[in-house]
Amino acid sequence: MYQVELVRKPIAEFLTDDDLWTYYLPSVQRDFVWDEDEVQELIDSLLSGYPTGVITILETNIQFPSVPLIDVKNPATPNTDIRRYVLDGQQRLTSLLLIRDGWKINRCGKEISIDPIHFNPDDGTLRKKGKREFGYDFSKLIRWTLHKESPIQSIPRIQKTLEEVNKEFLIRPLGFFIVKVNKGAENEDKIYSDMAEIFTRINRAGIKLGNLEMFLSFFASASVGKQEITDLYEQMKSKYELDLEPIIRLVFSNFGLTQNQISKVESFKKSTNRIKQNYTKERIFENIEKSKRSIEITMNILKNELGISNADILPSQTSLVVLSKHVLRNGYASLDKIPLQEINKMLRWFIISSFHGLYSSQTDKRLEDDIKIVGSSGTFPIDQLLDSMARKSLRIEIQEQDFKNIDFNILRGSAGKRFLFALYILLHRNGATDWTGNPISNNKKNLARHHILPKENDTVRAVLDDEVIRNHLGNLTFIDKGKNEEIGDGLPEDYLSKMSLDALKEHFIPLDKNLWKPENYEEFINTRMDLIWRSFDKFMTNLRS
Repeated sequence: MYQVELVRKPIAEFLTDDDLWTYYLPSVQRDFVWDEDEVQELIDSLLSGYPTGVITILETNIQFPSVPLIDVKNPATPNTDIRRYVLDGQQRLTSLLLIRDGWKINRCGKEISIDPIHFNPDDGTLRKKGKREFGYDFSKLIRWTLHKESPIQSIPRIQKTLEEVNKEFLIRPLGFFIVKVNKGAENEDKIYSDMAEIFTRINRAGIKLGNLEMFLSFFASASVGKQEITDLYEQMKSKYELDLEPIIRLVFSNFGLTQNQISKVESFKKSTNRIKQNYTKERIFENIEKSKRSIEITMNILKNELGISNADILPSQTSLVVLSKHVLRNGYASLDKIPLQEINKMLRWFIISSFHGLYSSQTDKRLEDDIKIVGSSGTFPIDQLLDSMARKSLRIEIQEQDFKNIDFNILRGSAGKRFLFALYILLHRNGATDWTGNPISNNKKNLARHHILPKENDTVRAVLDDEVIRNHLGNLTFIDKGKNEEIGDGLPEDYLSKMSLDALKEHFIPLDKNLWKPENYEEFINTRMDLIWRSFDKFMTNLRS
């Protein structure tokens, strides 16, 4: 019934594929999160001939909520409804498209971009763009090679460089594990179940596919309200960048399903059949509407108190389920109906659980425990929730050492997202603008992570050769993307002197100009981290009291 293929396709073939418009990302996929360092590592691995992993594709004419891998202008429109869903490998494929298109692409009208990466053909090294030119823009080399339109006369030895780029990069093969599943004589529900089983077995073989099983279990069900839940997801995605997973977890917990029942295909199907038997259509739709209202109120709390209107900044969205469950259980019709003391308890628990990664493992059991705790209490049961965290050997406070003893690159992967989450909250609470005069909370789509001491400046790199140190939380803040590009790799002693004192204070930047010099970086970091910690400690103390 199902065809499974392992296909080797050269990078050049993928980048010039007329059918790129058929590649989609299922809604359970996270957004593109790689930065220039990780893209540079991918380029280096490919140039060196190192393995980069197999990309898993579901090729089917069954349609799921999804977004295109890349917006394609004037796509070819053959007579096909086949879509290629990228289940594993979107970071790599997105990186390759960024390289092809000059470090900037659009996905669903939303821009994805990184800083240029340059290649020095004389020693084969790569480096992110700085003030001083370094070799050639790698994206231009790729485009010149693909389109055979290089300015040979104007750049010495360019032809040899392009031949090497073609040999060592563009003809390198990518491995695609392709599972083909199409509608046919089989019952569609069975297809969904089989798909979930296929990918569960792939997962056991070592390919991490996130919450795909939950995604498929939802679409495998024939439950009334499936379209309404899908519509709810699309609204929440557009408005708050909310994922499908917390919506499914919340809605079906309100029908009495446990989290384990929700995330397993067969149990989910059986449970949704019982829902159809026990609930009228009107009650089902009413339940979905209540879930929507509770999510809206929860997001309004985060917007008003923490400046968060885009769920992308959250380390995990699962904690939203507990807050929304509390709002729904108490029948709060709007934000102004919730006592301030309740809001403070909710925020304190939300920040602690998010920072310490409560749901990063054993998600079903931990979330189910907390939903039961919330469901048995009228006021927000923060003490019981924290006791539950403690029993799971998790810390229930955020201490000074949590901020200051950072020994890894917080811009790599997802582990450092909790630090950026905390910093963003503090900047909002401190009235920080995006350095164009607008509050950072009003600039949810165009914020950049700005390095106060630029990580690619030659003077800085000479003093600080460790990216963990250059990417320290004390060296980061959030400002407008355009302003970030304008500053470039300018030194803080030059550009900070042009900023108002208020703008600097709002971003916890020490006013002693001597600390802005690269040679005083360590003292700058320590001083700024003291300011950040004191602000955070004060905020959490206020929430507690």
